[in-house]
Amino acid sequence: MPDYVIIGGGSSGGVIASRLSEDPKTTVCLLEAGGSGNSPLVSTPGAFAALIQDFAINTLNWRYNTEPVTALNGRRLYNPRGKMLGGSSGMNGMVYIRGDRSDFDNWHDLGNQGWSYNDVLPYFRKAERNVRGDSQYHGAFGPLHVSNGDASFKAYGAFIEAAASLGHPQNEDFNGDTQEGIGVYQFTVKDGRRAGVKRCYIDPMLVRSNVRVEVNARAQRIVFDGNRAVAVEFVQDGEVRRVDVQKEVIVSSGTFNSPQILMLSGVGPRAELDRHGIEVVQEINGVGQNLHDHPDVMMIFETRKRIGIALNPLGLIKSTKDLLHYIVRKGSWLGGSVAKIGGSQR
Repeated sequence: MPDYVIIGGGSSGGVIASRLSEDPKTTVCLLEAGGSGNSPLVSTPGAFAALIQDFAINTLNWRYNTEPVTALNGRRLYNPRGKMLGGSSGMNGMVYIRGDRSDFDNWHDLGNQGWSYNDVLPYFRKAERNVRGDSQYHGAFGPLHVSNGDASFKAYGAFIEAAASLGHPQNEDFNGDTQEGIGVYQFTVKDGRRAGVKRCYIDPMLVRSNVRVEVNARAQRIVFDGNRAVAVEFVQDGEVRRVDVQKEVIVSSGTFNSPQILMLSGVGPRAELDRHGIEVVQEINGVGQNLHDHPDVMMIFETRKRIGIALNPLGLIKSTKDLLHYIVRKGSWLGGSVAKIGGSQR
């Protein structure tokens, strides 16, 4: 019986499992609904666009869609989420950027002690192995590899020049004193390979004898004895299985699945649970409510100059050469994210 059962092996669950299992006296069981995340599409940074769609029967991506949104004339919004060890850190654009200082300070002001920017900054620094070295805002000795991007693609330089001509300041470090301005991002990429939570936290953890990792294991509910969590039921290989827990169950299943598993377990708004015939263990009205998300708008432009990624015959030939270059030397645009620059404004 493990001390801790963690539901979800994504960006948070993987880190928590790694940190807890550093103590050899502590036993951990990590349950992940998706697979191992060992696909070359995951490790190849430039392939993240294919992961965002993942039409192959939802193998690496939950491919969620919202309910129809009234403000968008009834359209549904697509919500990709990672379905593998490492979670969405295995399929995102790899931009390394934190929340703004005001985000954390606002949480603190709302009564969440320990969540001010000054409170969380030491943990950001502790996690980083940043090529910029150790400083006030960065760490150099953590497990998470952070590297610099580059603006070698001609369109990037044109974008920065255009922004500067409109009066936008240039920002050399979006995780420094301010996030405002235009500049080149940093990325969770190391030596031409994605450096997500799986590579940096989970893989090194797998050699520890006090860790048990179950993939393709989708949690169905938390089992309670009174108001204490004592086990987790999950489905694996078509069978319902159960793992009992000595100390705690930790729910780290992401923005959508965490409230779902709580409500399936009887924790949430009574009206919602009653509607589905679920016995109430603990009535908490905030569960499954108040989601704040950010939209992502993708625009594609056509140009006569051969400076982009094209799907015409010449573009496919170039892409084939780029693929071979990446396989041999981890070079070409496939060795990094294609979204290398950007900016923010208050």
